[in-house]
Amino acid sequence: MRQKNVHKSWGLETASKVRKSAVGAIVFGILIFIASLIFSAGFVEKYLLASYSLDAVTLRVIFRARLASGTVGVLLVGFSFYLYHHPGWILNKLTYIGKESKGLAKRFPSVREHYRVFALGIIALFIFMAILHILTGELNEDEGWYLYASKLVYEGRIPYVDFAYTQPPLLPYVYGLIQRIFGASLLLGRIVTSLFGLSALVLTMAVAKIISGERASLLAGAAIAVNPFSIYFMVITKTYSMAATLIALSLYLLFREGDKRIDHPLAGISLALAVGTRLTVAPVFGLFLVYLAIVNRQYILRTITASGLTLTVLFLPFLLLDPRATYFNIVGYHLARYVPQSLLERIFGKMRGFFELLINFPFLIPFILLGIALYILPKIGHYQLTHEKPSKSYWGVLFIFTSFAATFLAHFVPGAALPEYHVLNLPLAAIFAGWLYDKWRTSLSWEYKKALLTILVIGLLLFSFLGARPMQWLLDPRTRYFNLSGGRLPLAEASKVSQIIRDNTSSEEEIFTTHAYLALEARRDLLDGLEMGIFSFYPDWSTKRARRFHVVNFDIIKEYIRSREGKALVITDRDFTHTGIYDDPSSGTREDLIQLIEDNYKLDFTMDNFGQFGQYEDNIYVYFRRSD
Repeated sequence: MRQKNVHKSWGLETASKVRKSAVGAIVFGILIFIASLIFSAGFVEKYLLASYSLDAVTLRVIFRARLASGTVGVLLVGFSFYLYHHPGWILNKLTYIGKESKGLAKRFPSVREHYRVFALGIIALFIFMAILHILTGELNEDEGWYLYASKLVYEGRIPYVDFAYTQPPLLPYVYGLIQRIFGASLLLGRIVTSLFGLSALVLTMAVAKIISGERASLLAGAAIAVNPFSIYFMVITKTYSMAATLIALSLYLLFREGDKRIDHPLAGISLALAVGTRLTVAPVFGLFLVYLAIVNRQYILRTITASGLTLTVLFLPFLLLDPRATYFNIVGYHLARYVPQSLLERIFGKMRGFFELLINFPFLIPFILLGIALYILPKIGHYQLTHEKPSKSYWGVLFIFTSFAATFLAHFVPGAALPEYHVLNLPLAAIFAGWLYDKWRTSLSWEYKKALLTILVIGLLLFSFLGARPMQWLLDPRTRYFNLSGGRLPLAEASKVSQIIRDNTSSEEEIFTTHAYLALEARRDLLDGLEMGIFSFYPDWSTKRARRFHVVNFDIIKEYIRSREGKALVITDRDFTHTGIYDDPSSGTREDLIQLIEDNYKLDFTMDNFGQFGQYEDNIYVYFRRSD
């Protein structure tokens, strides 16, 4: 009884301190902010989507998903408000849990003694999830043009100069070499990307271990391995896995104990290669040079020379051959996608975007926000007030954090920003989260606080694996990344359509389609200008300008159909809206184009629930050239 009263008295005393503390106010404010964002997102999204005149079924499904999230937001607001004003109960419970968990923890294997076992378990989980996504992950249009570009470069064609490719030039030359050895296919592309993803995971854990130890390493690995959304985009052929691997490799070379005369230039080269894979890594490269200038200038000239030569080799040849096309593909194309919006639309759009980030990264985003509020900002204030000289380790962590913040803003601030872009930031975010966890845990003296931190971490990790994304997956089928539409494996359905194309065309004959992966699987060439698939269409451009930049407009499309230049023509229902090929359906443009197709091509095969948009009941139609 006396022990219970002691706990109660201590809990109430602590509650009084928490109630008056700035930290409590900050945490409470963050909870309110997140909850209000979740709650308002449903109405914001309904407003925005209604402006695009979507059907009632679409709005109802979205509203139902957001209503569930809004309910969670309301409960979060109420619960956090109660805890802020009446924390005695929760503190007493956590005190009890802390004392019990301390005894329970002794029964579990030591993290340090069994680090390799735990690390191998995390890696095994990632491999299992990767294999699952390789086999069942839905088809993605991006896979087609990345792999098709990789095929073209080893046939002697040059990106930007001979065909459109809207990323820096490195990836096609890496993937193309592998395809040249083993043969081009969607499956091979996914396997290679998964190996890059696995390398990024292992390097991330290695860097976290160097900086903060075993616990941080395991948490950093778990933050990636338990997130199905991230793993899907680390498996399908996109730039994220390769760029993330190069970023993690540069951090490993930067922080490991080794010969800095070699490691620093190699780290610079690795980051330069990452910029050559995806341009949004450029801020990390700049911050890397700033970090070296502050911490270790001894080999900075050598590092700048090595990385500068790498960037020169990557970009200068294309700039010399065709500067306009190179600039347009790498920079201009992306800027053109950011359509001007009103201030209200921008605010609502960013609220919706942040809500999507919370859904897709429910561990990393809240954890990093708490880290900013409870450590980064107070630490910066401390150094400003005391004029103390920051330690070398502090500058290292600050470099990682500012690199994450810079790439985060580079992906989040512009329009047309998708949550998947932030998969590129996973090594930076996971390493910072692991360091922050270790920092907090070692600074906590009371067991209830350690219990609270443990509950927070485990809860957010479980929510990543079982919570937010699966909840939306169940309520809104349009968000699924496992697509078994019609009971078919995605790669199998692509293979079936490609086989039909291959059986009815010769290797010299070209095909007309915006689905580049079908041409890749069928081992057939696309008509010129269609290499970027659904993003090859520029309806407002003149024919001269479209041909200049290796894309198509409406006149070129009609001419291709009339001339029957492609032996096969493959189109889906979603092509009529998603590519922007057709204006308002009521204008009759769609009907005119279908009639033009049927005058020159004969329908041979159809399949329902096909492709990336199979969950939208997309249908594919395979036509072949008429002989009359």
